[in-house]
Amino acid sequence: MIFDPSNLSDEDLIQKQIDLQERISIAYNSGNYVIVGNLQRYLQQIQMEQLERIVKQSIKSRSDLFPDIIESDPEFQIEKKQEPFDKQTPKTNRNNILKTKRPTKG
Repeated sequence: MIFDPSNLSDEDLIQKQIDLQERISIAYNSGNYVIVGNLQRYLQQIQMEQLERIVKQSIKSRSDLFPDIIESDPEFQIEKKQEPFDKQTPKTNRNNILKTKRPTKG
């Protein structure tokens, strides 16, 4: 059975988080550290899901506050978008590396 926190509601995530924290405490006090590790992984999945939801919600609220503006005046339109940094830099080719006759340390 695969645990998928994306199917849970916000309230269910909070309740599951509380439940897991209680189980982690019980397992830790009983000295069962393998179970503690497994439960902590589930807890991390829940926390990551909560974080993803917060980020998505903040992006949505920000886009609602600042909608895209389409400029109709040609004088103010951006002519060309700049390519991302990693597409601008050429990749190093091993054949283009200078070779030396000096002995290398090895």
